[in-house]
Amino acid sequence: MVAVRGLDHLPADEQTTYRRGERLEAFLTQPFFVAEPFTGRAGAWLSLRETLADVRRILEGGAVDFVVQQLSYIGRLEGRSAAVE
Repeated sequence: MVAVRGLDHLPADEQTTYRRGERLEAFLTQPFFVAEPFTGRAGAWLSLRETLADVRRILEGGAVDFVVQQLSYIGRLEGRSAAVE
C-alpha cells in the first residue's frame, strides 16, 4: 500500500509502525562470517540476548535517530550513534 499510495496516506500510528519495521528489516541483515568473501565485511558474533535486546529497542522506537541504511550490517546497536543529517 505504501508503494502505491505513499506513506502519507497511512494513519500516524501506522506510519510509526512502518518506519520501525523498515529499521528492523535493515537491522536483520547482520554481518555473517560465511558472507565475508561476498560482502567484504568482517563477520560479527552476537549473542541471542544482545540481538533480542536490539530488536526490542528498535520495536520500541529506540532507533528512530538512525537512517534505515545505517542499520544494515551494523552488528550491535549499543555503542553506535546515528549519523547527523
